[in-house]
Amino acid sequence: MEALKILSIIAISLFALLGIFLITNSKARIKGFGWLGLFFLLLAVNFVDGMLLLNGFYLELPKWAFWEDPNVLLYGPLIYFFSLRLKNIPISFRLKTLRHLLPYVIFMILVIIYHAISSAVQTKVLLLEIVEYRMGPRALWGVLPMFIHVLLYMTVAYKSLILHKNQLKQYYSFIEISWAFELVRMVLFIFSVSLAITFVQYFGKKEVFSILLLLLNIITVLLLFRILLLALRQPMFQTIRNEPVYGLSQEETQSLREKIENLLSKEKLYKKPELTVKDLADQLGVSQRMVSHIINQSMADNFYDLINAYRIKEAQRILNENVDPKFTVLELLYQVGYNSKSSFNTQFKKKTGMTPSEFKKLRKKLP
Repeated sequence: MEALKILSIIAISLFALLGIFLITNSKARIKGFGWLGLFFLLLAVNFVDGMLLLNGFYLELPKWAFWEDPNVLLYGPLIYFFSLRLKNIPISFRLKTLRHLLPYVIFMILVIIYHAISSAVQTKVLLLEIVEYRMGPRALWGVLPMFIHVLLYMTVAYKSLILHKNQLKQYYSFIEISWAFELVRMVLFIFSVSLAITFVQYFGKKEVFSILLLLLNIITVLLLFRILLLALRQPMFQTIRNEPVYGLSQEETQSLREKIENLLSKEKLYKKPELTVKDLADQLGVSQRMVSHIINQSMADNFYDLINAYRIKEAQRILNENVDPKFTVLELLYQVGYNSKSSFNTQFKKKTGMTPSEFKKLRKKLP
């Protein structure tokens, strides 16, 4: 079907462009969007593989068949890694991380073994069964585990983002996390529809399968356009210039920036656990949006990062000066404005490279 080919080519192009954009953009990589870029590139490869399969390419070159299939087991881990990086959790290539790639490695080994022991004729017979919709329900035993694997990872990532969103509520820092939710919802929807289409395919309903595949391509292209538009609106993907905002002069902008710094450094507003952008804006007598723009433009990535920077700096000062051996980390985190030990430990380690307890022990050893 010509329409299906055209839509597939559009989807492949969009997936590839978005993937390359996220991988090559330095700010995006720092935020963890590089994992997302790899995910989109793999989806582009998956669509290419599907087109080659349906157009008989692998019937001519059977030894090239099935090599892309293990990539499906990378989709879930990549989205999961992205959700961790969005929460500022580092991804290190240790056993704990590499175990997420074990299903992919096992599947790839099975593909290598299959090609080593199977003849080209046997592979062609299998490919013909797939292309002509003669695989039957037995094939679902091989496909279902892969879908379940992806959906489980997507669910975990989605729940992780919900938890992160709840932690950010008091800071009004929603831009990046909202886009992440949109993405995961999109992928979950696409994979759910793909699962339904796979059932139709393996039960031999060729006409229904073709219609559903066409609809899936249309939906995928529309959702991709939406994701692209949302991505391009993200501050991290835009060039930030040190220029006035909202009609303010350079002097007025600088004055407002200094007032923000004064409220935080001298009046220590950051010690208020429920401090929000609105609180800061009310103190200054300006709009929340204006405060957010000035912070994002020249002070920090967002309000959330700025407040954390002040809190951790104050925590370091207190630990350096406090000599009371009974002084606890719990007392410290409440003093600087946190109400969650896990959030405090995460941010402290991100800023200093060690936990508050490690920092405290190190200070004791110094003369």
